[in-house]
Amino acid sequence: MKTWLQPFQAFLRQLGEVAGLSHFPMHIEVRVDQNQRIVPIEVNPMRFAGWCVTDLAWYAYGINVYECFFEQTEPDWPNILKSSNSDIYSMVVADLPKDIPADDIEAIDYERFQAHFEDPLELRKIDYKKHGVFAFQYARTSRHNQKLLEDILQSDLKEFLILK
Repeated sequence: MKTWLQPFQAFLRQLGEVAGLSHFPMHIEVRVDQNQRIVPIEVNPMRFAGWCVTDLAWYAYGINVYECFFEQTEPDWPNILKSSNSDIYSMVVADLPKDIPADDIEAIDYERFQAHFEDPLELRKIDYKKHGVFAFQYARTSRHNQKLLEDILQSDLKEFLILK
């Protein structure tokens, strides 16, 4: 955020001008390309985020985005960034492997899944038979343990499934 706060704010101002939007709640996903250009991936009006991505602001910075919206306040970024550390705060979406039908799964080993993280902050179990996702895991990871996140992102997550 220390690096990207100003560019993201400028990008959002420009988006608002182009789209004719002001004081409009939205969820936006962006990617920064190899030329340091901010590229929108997804913009969703009328909601703050998907299932719970918005809550990452709470874990990383202590920001309640709903409160900010309803009270029309902005985060105190200078103080937040001054006191923030270099840890990585993440939300991992645990998708089921595409080659295993949900009906073949007896259970999920949530304890083993959480044990993979350095500091699991909150686990939200999801009905995997309905949604094809078994959990959202919020976690804090120190920079020197970043490989833990890289490993889980590369995993097919089969090691956490208990099959019938």
